[in-house]
Amino acid sequence: MLNNYAPRNVEVAGPAIDISTVCKGGGIGVDTGTSLTTPLVAGALMVLRGKYPSESNSQIRERLRSTAISMGDSQKSGAGRIDLLGAVNPPRVHIEGETYARSPGLYRYEAFPSGGNGSYTYQGAVRYPEIGSGWGNLGASKTQDLNSAEGGGNIELRVTVTSAGATAQSTLYITNSTGCGTEIIC
Repeated sequence: MLNNYAPRNVEVAGPAIDISTVCKGGGIGVDTGTSLTTPLVAGALMVLRGKYPSESNSQIRERLRSTAISMGDSQKSGAGRIDLLGAVNPPRVHIEGETYARSPGLYRYEAFPSGGNGSYTYQGAVRYPEIGSGWGNLGASKTQDLNSAEGGGNIELRVTVTSAGATAQSTLYITNSTGCGTEIIC
């Protein structure tokens, strides 16, 4: 990594070593330097401006910063290396599974992420709002198994997906009708 930094002016880092470039007189060459980084970062900002035309300059800058991949020393690399794919295609997630628990037992739910850089981590959480419980940790798996107990109250399942430092959440609301016979609402 090459840098030209002072304690408070680096927001993000961009590629600066072995950058493909067009050579004078034709052909493709490879060069190194911060002068090559500047147009790459500016180009990334313009791609974001085109993708999100109603966002302010501050929002566009924050989008580029918040999706950057950490490189360790923030004094030298700011928020990290720009990740244009992560910035234009942030992660999203939805949960699939039964939304009505009609009988006590185990129910399986699966998170389906998209966007980001294609590599995901997962964090599941559950709560039972009718009995006043807070969010409980379910673990770091794409699939989550919930045990529905008779009369246990409705259930909220939340999955958080992280990809390249950006996160997305989805919550599925599950009606627990166990103990109600065939009625959905007790």
